[in-house]
Amino acid sequence: MVPTLLTAALAPRRWARRLGVAPPAGPPSFSTAPGWTDGLVRREPGPQRCDGVLVEQVDAATCGAAVLVVLRAALDARYRRAVAGPRLGADRLGTAQLRVHRESTRWWPRALGTSPWGMARWLRAAGVAETRVRLVDAADGADLAAVVVEVDAAVSAGWAVPLLVGSLVPRHWCLVLPGFPSGEWLAYEPSSGSVRRVPAAAVAERRLRPLLGFDDVQAVLLPRAVNGTGGPRRARRPSPPAAP
Repeated sequence: MVPTLLTAALAPRRWARRLGVAPPAGPPSFSTAPGWTDGLVRREPGPQRCDGVLVEQVDAATCGAAVLVVLRAALDARYRRAVAGPRLGADRLGTAQLRVHRESTRWWPRALGTSPWGMARWLRAAGVAETRVRLVDAADGADLAAVVVEVDAAVSAGWAVPLLVGSLVPRHWCLVLPGFPSGEWLAYEPSSGSVRRVPAAAVAERRLRPLLGFDDVQAVLLPRAVNGTGGPRRARRPSPPAAP
C-alpha cells in the first residue's frame, strides 16, 4: 500500500515534468522560525545523551515519533519539562514516544511507522508548526537538487525539517537540525540516537545509507513558504503537555 500511495502522489509531478511545466524558479522564502533550544539533542555530531540516557527510538516503528518528541521538546519548554521531568529516564522517553506514535497513527497501521501526513497532522494539532508534505522523486536528479535547496532555505531560517528516507519504499524518519550553512546538513538519526553530518552531495548521489540507513530522500516536511502557495500560517494554540 505504501509504494502505491507514493507512486500515485508523485504522478502529477512526473506528468508536469513530461509536459515541460517548470516549478517556480529560485529557492522558497520562509519566515523566521521560533527559537530552537538544544533540549533532548544538541546541534553537534555524535551520540546524543540527556541525563545519561541515549536519545534513541524505543522500537522499530517509532522513528517518526522520536523525531516528533525531539522537535517539540526543542520548541516547547513546558513539553520538554513534562517529558524529561526532574531527570530523564529511558522509561520516560519511551513512554513519550509511544504516546506520540499512537496519536500520530490514528488512521494508519502503526507497524508501518508514521506517514508524512500523520507527522504533519500531529505537529499542527500539538501547536508546534504548520508544515506541508513535500514528496521527492529520488529517480529525478532535478527534484533531488530542488529539495536540497528547499531544505537549505528552511534550516537557514531556523526551521528543523523532518526527513523521510527509504529505498523502494519509505522506511525511516530523521530530523535535519536548523541553523547550518548550505552544502551540509546536520541530522538527528533516531535508530542510533546520534547526530550526523550529511553532505548535500550524498543526497544528490543517493548514497545516504552509511549516514541515515537508506539511500534515498523520499519526503520532507517543510514550513509553509512565504512566497509559496497559501502563505505563512500560524500553528494552532498548543494544548497543555501531558506528563509521560
